[in-house]
Amino acid sequence: MFPSDAVVGAFAHDLIRRKARRLARRADVFPLDADDIGQELRLALVRALPQYDPARGTVEAFVVTTVQTAVAMLLRERHASKRAVSRVRPLASDVACPFAAADQAAADRRLDVHDRLAGLPSSLQPLAVRLTTQSLAEAARALGTPRSSLQRRVAHIRRHFQTTVSLAGNETEVACG
Repeated sequence: MFPSDAVVGAFAHDLIRRKARRLARRADVFPLDADDIGQELRLALVRALPQYDPARGTVEAFVVTTVQTAVAMLLRERHASKRAVSRVRPLASDVACPFAAADQAAADRRLDVHDRLAGLPSSLQPLAVRLTTQSLAEAARALGTPRSSLQRRVAHIRRHFQTTVSLAGNETEVACG
């Protein structure tokens, strides 16, 4: 059973006009004018009218719920079109990224450090790995070893890094810094 146009007409017209004006003021979301938005909301209401059941509530409640849902769907569609994956391209395809070289250098440094850690004697490797994420004091506490003992081991680790750096070339800031 469809509600009559006389019942829905004035109430729905005023509600849609108010909602459309409010959305049209949001230029960041809606580049459309209030009339276009109102037409979208009226279309959503007309499509939903066959679902109206007088036993479940008043016509006004149905209209309000339908219009609010249509507004939410319009907002969702607008935001979804902004983040559409099919339209997204990597930044490097448009702009030369000044950080690309720095990112590559950092990746190279990580690989160099990993290779040098692997070349350490097995007795020094756990400490060297731990020192990549902890301070010397934290490592001493975790290992239950005095800091002075760890400092001697750190000196051996530094010598190993300096030796491998001098063999590899002029990368001293990478390994010793």
